[in-house]
Amino acid sequence: MEGKNTINKKSEVKEWVQSISFAIIVAFVIKFFIFDFAYVDGQSMYPTLDGGDRLIVSKFTYFLNEPDYGDIVILHYKQNVEYVKRVIGKSGDTLEIVDNVVYRNGKALTESYINDEPYPDFPLTTVPDNSYFVMGDNRAHSSDSRSPSLGFVNRSAIIGKVVFRMLPLSHAGKL
Repeated sequence: MEGKNTINKKSEVKEWVQSISFAIIVAFVIKFFIFDFAYVDGQSMYPTLDGGDRLIVSKFTYFLNEPDYGDIVILHYKQNVEYVKRVIGKSGDTLEIVDNVVYRNGKALTESYINDEPYPDFPLTTVPDNSYFVMGDNRAHSSDSRSPSLGFVNRSAIIGKVVFRMLPLSHAGKL
């Protein structure tokens, strides 16, 4: 009987190791290819997002489609630094900012989501191939594509689309 009990314990340990290994592999696939989490640090997306907000980011969305106008995206800025911004322009678009109005391809954008604090004009420019022009919703306090330090964002730098705010619970919901 003692030998059979040892075999059962070995079998049980093997099952646990297999189950844990499978769970780790599934978690890895989900984190690196389907969903990720992001933390908002700062006020560049105010009033849409606030510092301390916790977000769910869909990485899978951009395997099937390209980022679109108005999408809130997480992008890789530099080592261990990610930004959250809104897509304003895509490859080939012309953009200009005059008197707090963004013009895309000569047409004024209606942007009900921005903070209404005045922000600087920006000269007429064309978005290069395979690139995006992104801006924060708090235009007066955002390092975005207007800034030489970020500039146009290459498609490969866009990690995913923000799809849901988890925290704070009082503002939880789809974005």
